[in-house]
Amino acid sequence: MASPMPKRVVPGTVQSTPFGDDDDEPRNSGKSYSSYEAFSKDNNISITRSPVSESNGSDKEQRKEYLPNLTKPGYYTVPDFEALCKMTVGELSKVRDFTVGRPGYGSITFKGETDVRGLNLDEIIVLLPHQIEVYPDGTEKPHVGKGLNKTAVVTLEKCWPKDPKTGKFIKEPSRRVERFIKKLRVRSGTKFVSYHVNTGQWSFEVDSF
Repeated sequence: MASPMPKRVVPGTVQSTPFGDDDDEPRNSGKSYSSYEAFSKDNNISITRSPVSESNGSDKEQRKEYLPNLTKPGYYTVPDFEALCKMTVGELSKVRDFTVGRPGYGSITFKGETDVRGLNLDEIIVLLPHQIEVYPDGTEKPHVGKGLNKTAVVTLEKCWPKDPKTGKFIKEPSRRVERFIKKLRVRSGTKFVSYHVNTGQWSFEVDSF
């Protein structure tokens, strides 16, 4: 019996056949800010909403209208929200290797410089067990190379094959795991990066969504 395999990648979606139930929601350690309002209130930051000229690269005032929006519980970004709040408009237009993730589910890193100004990440990115969606159905997707429709490295977590006899996940090196990895290497539309059997972490690159 063949090991469970990810489904075919379709535009805007990276997903795989579920390998098991994920009932427990992982929790972040330490305090993080998932919204502009929470960070500004906690740090007593006063924001003016007057227009900002992109040519004024020295302007360090946080501007709400230019920050990406991310309010879904458990999600994070790299750079984190506090760092994004401190960036100028010009710096927000070229954030290097911008990452959005959700512990226990996965992450996506957009290679090179990315313009994150005004992105509604709540709508654009969805991370579920063994599945990441970028510009899901119902959202407006820009042309390839624009917005977040660009080259990215996707990491999915807890992607283990199952033992067909016991139904248990295989978390140690074995011939079945070797066959599983071989299939991951040739998945259509993806470029294999790595697979770690102990954590079930599978990383691959895509050209666009």
